[in-house]
Amino acid sequence: MSDFFKKGYRPFWTAFLLSLLVLGSALAVCCSMVFSVMEEQPVDTSPSIPVGVGEDFNLLLIGCREKNQDPQRVVLIRFDPLDSQAHIQNVDLTQTATVKLHTDTLLGQYRYGGPDQLVQASQRLLGVTLDGWVRLDETGLCKIAQQFPLAEISLAQEVITGRYRFPAGLSVADAPRQADLFFSSETGGAMQLVKIQLEQVLQMDSEEASQLLFSCTDTNLSAYDLEQNRSLLAPITQVVQDGG
Repeated sequence: MSDFFKKGYRPFWTAFLLSLLVLGSALAVCCSMVFSVMEEQPVDTSPSIPVGVGEDFNLLLIGCREKNQDPQRVVLIRFDPLDSQAHIQNVDLTQTATVKLHTDTLLGQYRYGGPDQLVQASQRLLGVTLDGWVRLDETGLCKIAQQFPLAEISLAQEVITGRYRFPAGLSVADAPRQADLFFSSETGGAMQLVKIQLEQVLQMDSEEASQLLFSCTDTNLSAYDLEQNRSLLAPITQVVQDGG
C-alpha cells in the first residue's frame, strides 16, 4: 500500500478532501448567484422602429425650436382608421424609460441617441409601436402656419411666452405667434395648434401634404412609407386630443 494512504497521512487527506468540498460548495453557490443575476437582468425587448402597413399609423412629433437644440414639445399622433380619428397626446419629457439598459428621462434619451432613441423610449413608455418621427423647428412651423388662415386659440388664462402676450379667452395667432406658443410651456394652447394644423393638413391632397412634410420638417419617413400607409390615413376625418 502506498505511504500516502497509511495512517500517518490520514489527517492530511482528510483536510485535503474537506478543502475540496468547501471549494466545490463555494463554486456552486457563486455559479448559482451568477445565473440568477443573468436571469433577472432586464432584456431590451422594445420593438424596432418599423415603417410599414399596420392597423394604425403612429408618429412622434418632435418640436425643437432649432434642430440642434433639445426638444421642447413632443406629441404622439395616432391615426386610427377604425374610428376615423387622429388622436393627439402631449408627451411629458420628464418621464423615465429604459432602452437597451439605459434608463433616463425622455429628454435624456433624446440627448443620448437623438430622435430614434426618443422613439424607442416613447414606445416603452406609451405602449405603442411608432412608425416614425417628424422633427419640426420654429422655421418649419412658421412655413406650415403660413399655408392656412390665422389660428383661433382659446386659453383659460393669460399666457406670456417671452415674445408675445396671449390674453385669456379667444385670440387670433399669426404664424410667429403660433410657433412661439407651440414651443412655450403652455400645453393647452400648443395642443390646440397641433389639432388645428393637423386638421388643415388632412384636408390637403396626399401629394401636397407630402411636399409640405418634406419641405418643412425632417423625418425618417419616406414618400414610399406615406404611400404604403395612404389607405390608413384616408379615412381620418377628425382630430381629437387624448390625455391632458
